[in-house]
This record gives sequence, structure tokens and C-alpha cells, in this order.
Amino acid sequence: NLGLTLGYSAETFRKSSARNLSFKIKSFIRFLVKGKFSHTHDLGNDLDLLFNPADMLEDLNFLREEIQAGNLKVIQLPHTIMPIKWHEQTFETVYGKIAEVVSANPQSNVVFQMPDQWKSESEFEGTIDWFQVAYQKARKIHPIKLPFPDQERFISVHIRRGDLLPGGVFDHLGSRMLSDEWYEILIRIVATIPAVENWNLLILTDGFKGQAVDVSGSLSLWDEKLENLPFKKVVVNTGGPFLEDFHAMVSSDLFIGSRSGMSHLAAHINSGVKLVPSFWSSYRAASSVLEFPDDLERVRAGSVNTIQFIKNEFRDKGLL
Repeated sequence: NLGLTLGYSAETFRKSSARNLSFKIKSFIRFLVKGKFSHTHDLGNDLDLLFNPADMLEDLNFLREEIQAGNLKVIQLPHTIMPIKWHEQTFETVYGKIAEVVSANPQSNVVFQMPDQWKSESEFEGTIDWFQVAYQKARKIHPIKLPFPDQERFISVHIRRGDLLPGGVFDHLGSRMLSDEWYEILIRIVATIPAVENWNLLILTDGFKGQAVDVSGSLSLWDEKLENLPFKKVVVNTGGPFLEDFHAMVSSDLFIGSRSGMSHLAAHINSGVKLVPSFWSSYRAASSVLEFPDDLERVRAGSVNTIQFIKNEFRDKGLL
């Protein structure tokens, strides 16, 4: 623990939908193809509200004034070292040189400056505690409503679709989508556990004109697919507000994630049980998480182990 804190200003997160010309062009093309003009969220503003960094971090503008006044010494940090894939790296490998520079300058009134073109990764091994604390504190200042009463337990399922479908903002990355069947297999496995009887099921996805869709863009009739399962209520939320969707993922008792950064972050903050597809960034900093391959037969074949994992986690969390 080096006792450091970050500097923050309101301009830290890029407000893409408000200022980025490329984003506006892609959004217009998406409107022509799909009839949907823009994102369901503005990432910069949403991150400000999700974590309220202004109350957690030092005022960057104040630090700049102190530097100009000569009250703070600036030390340049070296670039991070990333010789191998993100999920295979250790914290020491990536940030070892940076830690050496910081440790060599323990005096007060020092500001460490990140280099231009900073290379970062999406591991939370050294930072997850900060994100969890920041998120909980932010909810006291900026509450976000949930779709069910507080006393009702629920399962959330994030099915990534909208930005990867043809005409979506990132449609060139469509291979990242998982089929409806992949999610349905896991939902049905979960439904065999008596403890979830009368829990609510919330499916969070995107689609076309308010209708959920599969990887081809065809309509997904989740109410019909899951009508015989023992859930109290099945709610399909398509294109809902980003903040509400994310908070539902974080707050659910069991979360089934997608191959996306949104699911990856939610799984690290969520304190329940997480079933997720293998990702290019690891889940090693997350608790109560089980990873799955893309292959449907392997997911089915592992159902006994999956059920036992969930039961063990439920037992530890007092849900059995």
C-alpha cells in the first residue's frame, strides 16, 4: 500500500455522445438501419454518477494550481509493461517499475504524473476494494431504483446485443455475442435449484423497437421460452437506462453475465453469485464466480458441477 490517491476533474471522462463526431456519424447510420438513434447511455456522465469520484479523489484542478505555484513537485511515471495477455499478467509485472519510482519518493508534496498514451488493462486485482467502496458510497448520494421490492430476491441476466448487432456502434465485434441458447441453458440449470423458486428473473438486453433479439436480429420471445420455470416473475428489459440496468446487475442475488466490460465490472462489484463467460480480462479479483466456455455442450455437461457450485455459494451466503 503506497498511500496514493488519484486526481480527478469533471473533464476526466470523455462525454462521447455529446462531443465525438465519429460517434454521432455511427449513431446516425444506426438510426437509418435500425430506427434507433443513439446509445442508451453516455459513458462519461454515467461513470460520474456510478462512482461519484469527485467525493473520493483529489481535485485535479486544485493540484494543477499548486503545481504552478511551486508547492508540489512533479515526478513522471514510466509506461506500464504489458508483455503478455491481460488476464495472464501479474500486478507486479505490469506496475513494478511504477511502484519502484513511487517507493523511491516517499516525501510529501509530490505528484506523480502518468505518461501520455497510458496503457492500462481491465484487471481489478489491485483496485477492486476502491471500486466497491466508491460504488456503495455513491448510492447513498445518488440512489438508483431497482425493478423489484427490496425484500424480493432476483436473478439478473445481461444479454449483450444492441451495440454488436448489424448497424450497431460496434457491429464489427459481433462475434463477441453469445447465443440465446447459451443463456437459456444456464437459466434452466439455475431454475432446478429449489432455493430460487419464486425468485424474480430480470433479463437486461437491447433489441429492435423494444423487442429482445437474438444474435441474428430475430425476435427473442423469452416469456415463452421460460414460461414453465418456477420464477415469480420474468421481466425482459430492452434498452433500459444504463444506470438502472447496471445497478440491477450489481444488486442481484445471482448474476449471469455476458462477454462485455459492463458485465465484467458488475461481476466484480456484485456480492452475490456470478455465472459468466470466459473473458479476455480475468475474474481473479471477483468472488463467488464461475466461468463458462462458449461451447453449448460443455455448458450442459457441466450442469452437475454448476448446481453444486451455486448451492455451496448459497449456503455460505445464507440463501439455502
